[in-house]
Amino acid sequence: MSRPPQPITAVTVYCSSSTELHRDHLAVARRTGELIARSGRTLIYGGGKIGLMGEMARAAREGGGYVVGIITERLKHAEQLDPDNHENVVVASMRQRKALLEARADAMIVLPGGLGTLEEFFEILVGRLLGEHHKPILVVNPPDPEAGGAYYDPLLSMFDHMVRNRFARAGVRELFEVLPSPEEVVQRLDALSVPAEPADFARFMPSADAQATR
Repeated sequence: MSRPPQPITAVTVYCSSSTELHRDHLAVARRTGELIARSGRTLIYGGGKIGLMGEMARAAREGGGYVVGIITERLKHAEQLDPDNHENVVVASMRQRKALLEARADAMIVLPGGLGTLEEFFEILVGRLLGEHHKPILVVNPPDPEAGGAYYDPLLSMFDHMVRNRFARAGVRELFEVLPSPEEVVQRLDALSVPAEPADFARFMPSADAQATR
């Protein structure tokens, strides 16, 4: 028997540890940490103290929030594990890290990021598609200070490209929400619960028995 919906009390945020980012991205990370703390939720993230990770974690702690860092042994020096977090978990591998980041959260937020952030996003997205979890996934898509538009617009265009070419079904876009600001993301968390609506596997996967068209 499934458990009744529960409020979202812990959120995992995936984001960059790069130190060479535009100040606008840093501001988005700070605002995210501040608002998660203000909402009374636990912030779970990759554990580093540099880049968007560090900005967000510091803002959350300064706002009175509880912060949990999860990092690998190899990355605790490269990403500079933040000793000021209330709890730090050091694991042996990225697979263990990603499993804990997912398991300890009620919902996941994706901030602007690079290869690691995209890998984590696609892993939790496919996990929801396959029914391995039913947790909400919220993507923050703020203005792109370098190129115009919004940061994740090219990625969203790639989803449309996959759908047009029948590598994915249009319903896949229903498995995550895209919002332009941390304010709207945290407001959305207030309206959501866990578990979210389970994915309809057959509706979201490309049909295995449909005849291919050329």
